[in-house]
Amino acid sequence: MKEINEVLLFFAKPFYKTKIELDFKKIVSLIEKINFQFSGTRNQELLNVSNLGHSSKIINVLNDKIFYFLKKIIMMEFNKFNIKYLKYKNNFKITTSWVTKTLPSQTSNYHNHRNSMFSGVLYIQTDENSGGINFSKFNNDSNILLDAEEYNLYNSNDYTIAPENGTLIFFPSEIYHKILKNNSNIIRYSIAFNLFPTGSLGYGDSSINLKIK
Repeated sequence: MKEINEVLLFFAKPFYKTKIELDFKKIVSLIEKINFQFSGTRNQELLNVSNLGHSSKIINVLNDKIFYFLKKIIMMEFNKFNIKYLKYKNNFKITTSWVTKTLPSQTSNYHNHRNSMFSGVLYIQTDENSGGINFSKFNNDSNILLDAEEYNLYNSNDYTIAPENGTLIFFPSEIYHKILKNNSNIIRYSIAFNLFPTGSLGYGDSSINLKIK
């Protein structure tokens, strides 16, 4: 008798990763030329640590004419993600965007992003030791902790993506994540952002027509 079986990944969380070519030295020089004011990273919620990285106080950096070309690239890639995989009828807009600056030995706490549907990050200045981004399934449905011979899509509660210059990632905003420790001797720069759908949302008495400037 032929055995027929399959594993179904219902309710999977969609992540998107791509690589784009940019003049990164020029972008870093623009960031440093503008001389952003930085503060402690926002939304630090879980597992408090002492040596935190920083984010720019300006939260709409991609609206600046100097960086608007990056916004166009990011939105072009997100639209590819939506058209090919998500297939939502709505358009999306970037609502907030900021520069993250992580000095050697700095890290961040686990956090997620509220009032947005998708979030993302574009890496501007990194190397293999400057700290990956770790995604964690904090709201694990199981109370049982098991070890595995091999960790994979079916049994893992966290994943780490090593950043490279030009790596662009989109992920659901509710996913908890953190910057791992910067073990390099360079400043780790990235641009982070949030996206929200526009137009008609919901049905019946839960419907709304949303316009975002």
